[in-house]
Amino acid sequence: MRIKKEFLRFRTAPYDDAGQKIEPEQQPVQKVMEIDAPASMRGGPAVGSIPTQVIQEMSVGELASAMRKPCFSCKHFDRRAWKLLVARWNSPNSPVEERQYLNMVRAGLLQTKNADIVSKSTGTDGDMDVEHALLMLGICRTLTEVQNAPIIVHPTGACPAEVCTPTQPDGFYQPKTTKAERVGSQTYDNIIRTAQGKTIAP
Repeated sequence: MRIKKEFLRFRTAPYDDAGQKIEPEQQPVQKVMEIDAPASMRGGPAVGSIPTQVIQEMSVGELASAMRKPCFSCKHFDRRAWKLLVARWNSPNSPVEERQYLNMVRAGLLQTKNADIVSKSTGTDGDMDVEHALLMLGICRTLTEVQNAPIIVHPTGACPAEVCTPTQPDGFYQPKTTKAERVGSQTYDNIIRTAQGKTIAP
């Protein structure tokens, strides 16, 4: 699968099918990914590709919240700890189940349909460099402590919905710098303004 382009498609009018006004955060948005999907004859080897779109639907609020607080800007994101763990799991002396688990992570990266992950780890042949993508991951120290097991996250990921509550809307996210906090707030505002049909702030 070759990812060619990824973009967001916003609703052009802030009304639902019944004509009721929708708040910007509640408006639907589509994350569209254009790919070249492999084509084969009756289950045989690939003989070409077919232009295809993969569409993920969500609300503007969900999208803006996720992009406001990405893992890479959180103080709990620990890439160094992950690299040390990879080195340990890769060791010939490590238990078989640990090496198998690492291979499962590699397989998950190879099967991802996230254009951002693929584009940041594209090799010279145009395909994903899975070892590069592997080392871009990190460990969430807080989720790891809660689950009592290494919780591996991608830098563009966000806190899972189950740890985001009315009293803790950002989950465990804590910006590691004031600059990260400002950038996150501006990203959120820009997405909401786009949903409102307004000009994005510079």
